[in-house]
Amino acid sequence: MSLAAGTRLGPYEILSPLGAGGMGEVFRARDTRLGRDVAVKVLPQHLSANAEVRARFEREAKTVSSLNHPNICTLFDVGREGETDYLVMELVEGGTLAQRLQQGALPAAEVLRIGVQVADALDRAHRAGVIHRDLKPGNIMLTKSGAKLMDFGLARATGMAGSVSGSGTTMAALTQSPTVAQPLTAEGTIIGTFQYMAPEQLEGREADARSDLWALGCVLFEMATGRRAFDGPSQASLIAAIMHVQPQPLSQAAPALPPALDRLVSACLAKDPADRVQSAHDMKLQLAWMAEGVDSNFASAAPALPLARRRRWLVPALLALALVVVAVVVTTMLARQQASGADAPQRFVLGSSDLTPSCTPMVSPDGASVVFSVREDGKTRIVRRMLSTFEVQPIAGTEDGYAPFFSADGRWMGFLTTTAIRKVPIEGGTAQTIVNTPRVDAADWGRDDWVYFTPRSGGTDGRTALARVSALGGPIEVVAQLDTASNEREAWLPEILPDGKTVLVSIQSSSATPWRIVAFRMGGFRQVVLETGWLPRYAGNGHLLYVDSESDAVLAAPFDAGKLKFTGPAMAVTERAATNHAYDVSEKGVLVYVPTTGAGAGEEVGWIDRRGVYTPLMETRADWMQPRVSPDGKRVLLRKSGTNCELWVYDMGRGQLSRVAPDSDNHDAVWSPDGRSIAYLQSSAPVRMLSLSVEGPREVRTLAEGLDSGSPESWSVGGDLLAYTVTGRTTGSDIWVRSMREGAAKPFLATQFRETSPAVSPDGRWIAYSSDEAGPPQIFIRPHPDTGVSWQVSSDGGVGPLWSRDGRELHFVSGTKMMTARIETEPAIRVGIPTVLFDGGFGVNRARDYDVAPDGRFVVLRRSGEASQMRELRVVLHWRAALKEQVGRSH
Repeated sequence: MSLAAGTRLGPYEILSPLGAGGMGEVFRARDTRLGRDVAVKVLPQHLSANAEVRARFEREAKTVSSLNHPNICTLFDVGREGETDYLVMELVEGGTLAQRLQQGALPAAEVLRIGVQVADALDRAHRAGVIHRDLKPGNIMLTKSGAKLMDFGLARATGMAGSVSGSGTTMAALTQSPTVAQPLTAEGTIIGTFQYMAPEQLEGREADARSDLWALGCVLFEMATGRRAFDGPSQASLIAAIMHVQPQPLSQAAPALPPALDRLVSACLAKDPADRVQSAHDMKLQLAWMAEGVDSNFASAAPALPLARRRRWLVPALLALALVVVAVVVTTMLARQQASGADAPQRFVLGSSDLTPSCTPMVSPDGASVVFSVREDGKTRIVRRMLSTFEVQPIAGTEDGYAPFFSADGRWMGFLTTTAIRKVPIEGGTAQTIVNTPRVDAADWGRDDWVYFTPRSGGTDGRTALARVSALGGPIEVVAQLDTASNEREAWLPEILPDGKTVLVSIQSSSATPWRIVAFRMGGFRQVVLETGWLPRYAGNGHLLYVDSESDAVLAAPFDAGKLKFTGPAMAVTERAATNHAYDVSEKGVLVYVPTTGAGAGEEVGWIDRRGVYTPLMETRADWMQPRVSPDGKRVLLRKSGTNCELWVYDMGRGQLSRVAPDSDNHDAVWSPDGRSIAYLQSSAPVRMLSLSVEGPREVRTLAEGLDSGSPESWSVGGDLLAYTVTGRTTGSDIWVRSMREGAAKPFLATQFRETSPAVSPDGRWIAYSSDEAGPPQIFIRPHPDTGVSWQVSSDGGVGPLWSRDGRELHFVSGTKMMTARIETEPAIRVGIPTVLFDGGFGVNRARDYDVAPDGRFVVLRRSGEASQMRELRVVLHWRAALKEQVGRSH
């Protein structure tokens, strides 16, 4: 259908045609309300009746509206006029990169400038869970303000993260691309343009972010050389080239280009996705660093950026410069020490705003790199930072992993998940499961390929202090038990000594007693090594490092590993370090640690209304988590995290903060409907789900023990139904319900998928929850009792659902956004389209780190003080020299 000039689609008046393609026509139009020209894309009438095509049209609108970035075109509106569906988009003036390439190769500075901008746009899309799947020169618009990525018509929202605020993409020539015009994607369907498609796409396998990076590598090659990376006289020969042929190196095709670009493009065009660059963010940084080497040409070729863009570039540019300086300094230090034997201690800082609270840094056995966990867009993964360069490498396959540890030869890295101990080759490869075992705290890998680990809170039997499993897999062997007669309740952080048979473990009896270090061997050997210290690490020079229970500083003392005796005084090698195993040391003399935050740091508790206006609630800042407003709206229940978790209540009327639980290691508490008691999980042995009265005498009763206990999430208004999550079973994470009247508990939803965060509706008839049954976690609703039917609420990912007090809305978190959806249950259930209430972080990026008060306000958390600044990994080279200095001063 071709629309005549003057045709109206809602408030948009058609002016002239701009282009057409398989999925619609594009017109220049006038927005009569705002007085601006826009681009309108319409779905042809002869396709409108096709439900699959309309579904794809709606999917495209949803995809592009989830993005907001200066290098991605903007979606203004979506509508339907009669039988015509249409999108209203930013009208961008300029030509495509494909048109520019008809003139030949681009200058090096322009290649890097465009590459940086496209990589930045892809980074934003990937963080929003959106894969483009059809990146090519025809879908890159060159404008006065920079490159614009367009045509997400083939993209699919993966939902890997919450959507980014704002809107999305397209332009005047949105549909002018020779792409496959198939309405929807089926498993095994090839989607994209052949010359830029990755091998996995040609095989009909799932495309992910690395498929887009392959395409970007092809685009960079074409910009640099003026010809395509892969070509052929026929479709068959082209596919064969992509699958089996390596393109000519850029160093031969265009010798004037930076050598690093050759290496980067080659890494993008690796046939196996696991061998490619793993993120667009890394590509952006590397291209930006290359651009600095050709800055004179870059400055003349690049159009002037708006002030806001220049400022946005200033931070990564300065960070990149700082990392380069650190790399040079570190390399120089290491070279000088090796050449001259200099033993002066050297210190420097590696900063990161993405460090997890328990980042668990580990130094490789050769001292050349550090691995640690980061959190980006609500997802945790493990990265590797080389100490001799600025390079940070995400380690594929470590998503949702924590507590990394190395094999003795440094070729493998082990790590933990909530359900397994896993391993992955450090130089890249497929992650493998060593053993499926839930709730493990920490592990160490010996030279004989035994992996020793400490089960959380004594494991399933509540008594195991230390266990082991072969790194090749096999049965778990119990090495040592907790001394229950001495009230030992927890073991943590095994450290294998040089003999390969003796393992040091931190043991604690109660939150009121200090940790101590105990040595274990198979066969029942047990010996206390230190009464007031924890987190031991043995250094290759005959010193044992540990955290002092009183000062929280890392101390080092001469240690005879054979006799298990200290042979000299302990001296501090760091200032106060963060808890949760925030340090490590290598045999080569490299020490890395995370300093503790200063006074006034931590989470601030406050209110935020539906307009996003924030008001502090109380002055005390700490590592608060999971705020819960009492049913009468007068108190807030808080979990304080740290070495041991504690439950506190803040009385708003009295301004009083008080600890309520009689012991520590308490998690995931909820109020009873009358506000007179709470239910919570006590993770110290024996693991129990408890009910505690908070008014009058402190009465505690057990609701569930062992594997049937779990994390209470929601207590129905009527008081009878308590919903909670159970982990540690073969299905990973299930939802259980307990009848408080009958005292009986049973599974509500136990599948092979991970179901979490149940929320009972006020009338007790529905349970909302988060599940990964459709891929990344989404929000669903099921009736109670369960009929086997569910309704999906979210579309771009969701965690932490919570009903409004009247049951007419369901709130949840998507990325850093607070979302809400209208819910009608009479006469039949109807789920509204989710909308954004507010965006800004405020601690809602963690599941259910928020709650709703009776007046409709949200109680949220916000980082403050030093904790809001860049967190630090501090590195000390040749730390032994510091001990010599202290000994000299003491004499």
